[in-house]
Amino acid sequence: MIRATNSQLQIGLSSFVLNCVHHNRRDRFIGFINSTRGLKKWLDQLDHFQRNLDYTRAVSIESFKTTNDLISNFKLPHKSDVLIFSTLKDMQAVVMNLADALEETYKIGNGSILCSLSDQPLCWFYLGEEDHAQYLFLPRSHEGYDRTMGER
Repeated sequence: MIRATNSQLQIGLSSFVLNCVHHNRRDRFIGFINSTRGLKKWLDQLDHFQRNLDYTRAVSIESFKTTNDLISNFKLPHKSDVLIFSTLKDMQAVVMNLADALEETYKIGNGSILCSLSDQPLCWFYLGEEDHAQYLFLPRSHEGYDRTMGER
């Protein structure tokens, strides 16, 4: 397990906020990224963060039984590095490959954000405390992106 650098934390969380957080709440969370106190405040809300999300590019992933099913269904790069920002003590600001990160965080009942760290972001996840609060966000350019997936 590799600890994220401050730069990776800022890049990953900024990308998540700009692509996954509701536009009315983006400035608040961008402001949290640059301070330890702000990150702690955000972390304290992470289990039930779904009320802050913008669902236009979200797809619920609660129905997937395994992370392998999830990765293959959306053609996700399982070896791509992601940042993990989680309420799990040993997963706060950690970098690992997507497959391992999902194994550690998917459906375990803790709030976690996973952010792609590639030059062109490939995906973001919000994994909330409740089973119905498990979401994948894809950029419109992703081959697995479906224009209807953000509709509710």
